[in-house]
Amino acid sequence: MRALSADSITSLSTAALAALTTTQAAALTTTQVAALSTTTLPDLQTADLAAMGTTQLNALSALQLDTLSTTQLQALTSAQVAGLSTTLMMEMSADDLAAFTTGQFAALRTAQMAALTTSQLAALETADVAALSTAQVRA
Repeated sequence: MRALSADSITSLSTAALAALTTTQAAALTTTQVAALSTTTLPDLQTADLAAMGTTQLNALSALQLDTLSTTQLQALTSAQVAGLSTTLMMEMSADDLAAFTTGQFAALRTAQMAALTTSQLAALETADVAALSTAQVRA
């Protein structure tokens, strides 16, 4: 996979992307991750997303992130969520943010909380707000 160019990655079929192993997904470069098609990205297995590092996940655009399903977003570990850049957090749709689990909200750094917009904060559910620490709320 590492030898595939960004153009080649963009051309992967949904079946080919779905067939990636977790080892292959974890080995994708940030350039390759950024090149994943919004058409095929929803077919990436949840285990493959969970195998990616935060550097890889931060290579996703807001548009790419928006194509992920609730199940895919909830497959992100707390460490992965905590590692998302504040820029990516600001660019997330309110629906994407609402897909996060209570545990994922509890993992957010204060800088990430401070980056959230009013519409994103309005998407939080009561249980999500209850999971926030004092420092997160003050952010």
